[in-house]
Amino acid sequence: MVTNRLRRLVVLLASFCFCIGTLLAPGSAGAQATPTQGVDDAPLFINVTSDDPWKVAMAAFFGTNFALKQGHKPVVIFVNVQATPLFTKAKSTLRADQFGRTVHEMLKDFQAAGGRILICPVCMKALSIADSDLIDGAEVATAKSVNDVLFRRETKTLAW
Repeated sequence: MVTNRLRRLVVLLASFCFCIGTLLAPGSAGAQATPTQGVDDAPLFINVTSDDPWKVAMAAFFGTNFALKQGHKPVVIFVNVQATPLFTKAKSTLRADQFGRTVHEMLKDFQAAGGRILICPVCMKALSIADSDLIDGAEVATAKSVNDVLFRRETKTLAW
């Protein structure tokens, strides 16, 4: 069983590693942004840290219906900390009762609409989650895959 102290340590370590990786990443994602992009092309970066199925389902629902289906691209759900286990095949039956569906069904809709799911590799390691444990289509995040969306000038961010 994971203690609160260990959980806080994992969160701190994951945040530190992500920040260091971002700072050491070659090139600047901001320099790659296209200043003439229209509002409809504005990227959305959704940070998900919660293990609450309702919150994860809200991130997928919002990303699908309020962003992708409205023409905003790219849309990325970045998964880290306590949310990480919810994006494994082992949690495929977890329901978001507010939507009457499983969380994984909603994530599949998000991906089918063009969304990307990036999983924090530090969190995966801390929680002993292998690449093969992840839901289909989820990607292990890299500094580049995060930078390509998060650090564009026109990117909007949300968190659950």
